[in-house]
Amino acid sequence: MKSSKRNGQIIIQLIALAVYNMIVFIIPFDRTDIFWIAYSFGMLALIIQAFVTTLYFEKFKTVNSRIFALPVLRILFIYLIVQMVISFGFMITGDKVSLRFPVVLCVLNLAFSLVGTMLTEGIRETIVEVEEKSAGRISKMDTMKSRMISMQNKAEYDITVKEAVKKLAEELKYSDPVSNSKSVPIEEKIEDSIDNIGSLLDAKDKDAVIEKCDETIILIKERNSVCKAGKVV
Repeated sequence: MKSSKRNGQIIIQLIALAVYNMIVFIIPFDRTDIFWIAYSFGMLALIIQAFVTTLYFEKFKTVNSRIFALPVLRILFIYLIVQMVISFGFMITGDKVSLRFPVVLCVLNLAFSLVGTMLTEGIRETIVEVEEKSAGRISKMDTMKSRMISMQNKAEYDITVKEAVKKLAEELKYSDPVSNSKSVPIEEKIEDSIDNIGSLLDAKDKDAVIEKCDETIILIKERNSVCKAGKVV
C-alpha cells in the first residue's frame, strides 16, 4: 500500500475509534458492569476491523487479490455493525437485563465472525491456489506457442517444411490453453518434440522435420481430447 493510502486508512480507523469513545462517554450511560462489557466488546470489534483491514491491504496489492479478500472484510464489517448494535443496546438497557445476556451475545457474535472469517479465508486461499496453478499451466502452453511462431522463420528454406511448421503452429495456437494433471505427460512429449523440431530445422533435415511435425500434431490432438475429458463433470 502506498504511504498516502496507508496513512488515510489509519486516519479513518482512528476517527472511528474517537467517534465511538466520544459517543459512549458523552451520553450519560450508567457505568455498570454491563456498560463496561458492552463498551469493551465494541472496542475489540473496532480494533479487529482496523487490524485486519490494514493487514489485508498491506498483504494484497493487486486488484485480483483484493477482490478475493473482500468476502473476509465483508464478514468483519457485518460483525462490527452487529457488535455496535449489541453494545449500544446494552448500554441503554443497563442493569435492566442480566449480566449473562451481553456476555453471551458478544461472545457468540465474535465466535461466529471468527469461524466465518477462517472458513472464507480457507476458500480464498484455495481459489488463489487454483488461479496460480492455472496461470502456470497457461503460461507453459503460451511458451510453446511462442516458440513455434519463432520457428517458422527457420522454415523459410523450403516451402514444404514451411507449410508443415505453419500447420503445427496453427494446431498449437488453437489447442486448449489450460492443462490438467492427466495432460502434463503429453505436454512434456510435445515440448520434447518442439525441441527436436528446432534442432532438425537448424540441420535443415526436410523429411525429418515434416515427419516430426505430423507426430506432434497427433500429440496435440491427443492432449486436447484429454483436456476436454477432464472438464466433463
